[in-house]
Amino acid sequence: MSKPIILEIDSEQAARLKSFYENEVSEYSKRIAELQFKLQSSTKMLSTINARISGREEKYIQKPLPHLSNGNGSGLGQYKKDWTWSAKVLYVITKINKAITLNQILDEIRTYEPHIGSGMNPTFRKIQAGISANLKARIDNGSTYNRVKADNGQYLYGFKEWFKDDGTLFEKYV
Repeated sequence: MSKPIILEIDSEQAARLKSFYENEVSEYSKRIAELQFKLQSSTKMLSTINARISGREEKYIQKPLPHLSNGNGSGLGQYKKDWTWSAKVLYVITKINKAITLNQILDEIRTYEPHIGSGMNPTFRKIQAGISANLKARIDNGSTYNRVKADNGQYLYGFKEWFKDDGTLFEKYV
């Protein structure tokens, strides 16, 4: 049997060795936290997908679903004024099929509902604030949309699937 090797180190070397391993532990701890977050996110997404597939989770089903076919297979259905504002935004983004600004969303809705007005009209401002809050909420909870800041400083909104992992848009949705 071989004899153990004994190394003698001075206090400076011991401090460097200690610092090295403290750094290692810190980096591994950060990596573990990242992986735990990814695991939780993936597990939640898998659960959501399974619930949608099985039809058990009704909260994901909007009625009507404006992004679906109009029923006869000929494409996007007709805009309906009695939809929720969320459904109207979903319809507009689906119809335009590229990332657009809040003002562009409102302009498109105004083509169907000119009575909402524009600019400083209090009704328009209320609608604008409501749609903006809805978009932000759906971005924050990761359910439907994402956004990116355009060169002009305005946000472009689109479906989260239109965005790369780095947060930029795929070219076909710009």
